[in-house]
Amino acid sequence: MNRIKVLFLQRAINQQLSKLRNADLPSINKVYKIVVLLGENQSQKMEGLTAFLGRKFEGSETSFLILSTRKGNNTENRKNAVAISRHDFTLFGKFKHEKVQKLLDQKCDIFIDLTFDSTIYGLYLLTFQEAAFKVGFASHAEKHTDLYLRMPDDSDEIKCLTVFWDYFLRLNGVNYE
Repeated sequence: MNRIKVLFLQRAINQQLSKLRNADLPSINKVYKIVVLLGENQSQKMEGLTAFLGRKFEGSETSFLILSTRKGNNTENRKNAVAISRHDFTLFGKFKHEKVQKLLDQKCDIFIDLTFDSTIYGLYLLTFQEAAFKVGFASHAEKHTDLYLRMPDDSDEIKCLTVFWDYFLRLNGVNYE
């Protein structure tokens, strides 16, 4: 059953990738909503990531999508996080819960994929999230993002965000030296 689900998800991803996408890099003072995709083992780092992004993008709101391996992973005590697992998808690759689809349909200014392990569910979220600008660091994100930054295998999340910030400034024409 899971193989059928994966086939439908892969088909949807391929169809979405075949569509023309116009990246829209926001200016520094026009970033209001950031969504970060994390793996389950990275969820304990949300506070530090929120603080880092809050310092760089003052006044922005940061939300997290957490790829979970367990059904019903509890993120209710975190108002800015939603856990998503394979159990949240129907056999035909659609979301079982409307709240997850609504979250993907909400446009964000920047979507950052900090997952280092590729899963079909993470690629689906990365592909279908409504975002003006998408950033990824792992090789699986290369064709799914607007900016792909190759990082050493031992890089942590803050190092990745620091490199992204440097590129973001350069792309916005800001001389930061």
